Amino acid sequence: MSIVNRLKQMVRADANAVLDNIEDPESLLKQSLRDMSQSLSEQEKYLAKLEHQKTVLLKDIDQQESSLVDIQHELELCLDEQNESLARHVVKRKLQASRILQQMQLRLDQLIACQKIKQAEFAERKMTFEALEQQAKVVAAAANDSSSFNHDPAQSPFSVSEEDIDIALLKEKQMRGAS
Repeated sequence: MSIVNRLKQMVRADANAVLDNIEDPESLLKQSLRDMSQSLSEQEKYLAKLEHQKTVLLKDIDQQESSLVDIQHELELCLDEQNESLARHVVKRKLQASRILQQMQLRLDQLIACQKIKQAEFAERKMTFEALEQQAKVVAAAANDSSSFNHDPAQSPFSVSEEDIDIALLKEKQMRGAS
């Protein structure tokens, strides 16, 4: 039984090694950055949509408040004329308009709270994206530097020629003879 488990583990390890060799870390990083950029773009559109909704709602609130002022004038006129039956209908309209205005104000408060949360999330994600993008540039620059590095051992500043070996050997013999 343990042989079968060991074989399974070896196959899994070999499969993971093959996948690791297939995956190009630089390509994966670039794709992740593209995905994050697309996500940020979608979030930005959502924030613009929230801002538009807020603008429309503020306009509607202004209209509702104006309507309430008009209704109040009508109510005062009815009361001045002592027309109680008509005043009752105007009071009903005023109550309805007031409740609608309260709901609009509540919706505006919720919208502003949501907008603040989403803006904070967006700012945080954008900072993370910019940091990763900067790191990717550093990694890409390092990869370009290492690929342009001359791998010819004879041209390397650390290479040792036969003459260097001969001179070092003669110095070692000379030091040994002197002691």
